[in-house]
Amino acid sequence: NRPLLEIERQAAQLEGKAIELAEANNFEEAEALLMAAIQLVPNYPSPYNNLAQLHRMMRKGQPSEIIFKYLDQAIALATEFPLVRRQALCQRGLLTGNQEDFLEAARLGSPQARQLAVA
Repeated sequence: NRPLLEIERQAAQLEGKAIELAEANNFEEAEALLMAAIQLVPNYPSPYNNLAQLHRMMRKGQPSEIIFKYLDQAIALATEFPLVRRQALCQRGLLTGNQEDFLEAARLGSPQARQLAVA
């Protein structure tokens, strides 16, 4: 990953608070903070990945169009953020069973994707 710009660090701080709220099942406030992070830096991929994870938690793992929208956006924006890219690919792979997602995430260093990818 490249170093974060100051504005991206601010977005990452909002994300950290959102994750804490989500872990406490305060989903609405968590979503609001993640949306604020996106408004602050629309091209920063991490909040999109975390929004997808939040919606997975809210839907108890059931796939939905909004989850795929956020994952696709995170993947598209994550060219300079391989860690975010591999996390989003692995999440999408878990929802779809798409081996290509697992293989790419594994190439980016995901141990979970390595286990899930069929060689």
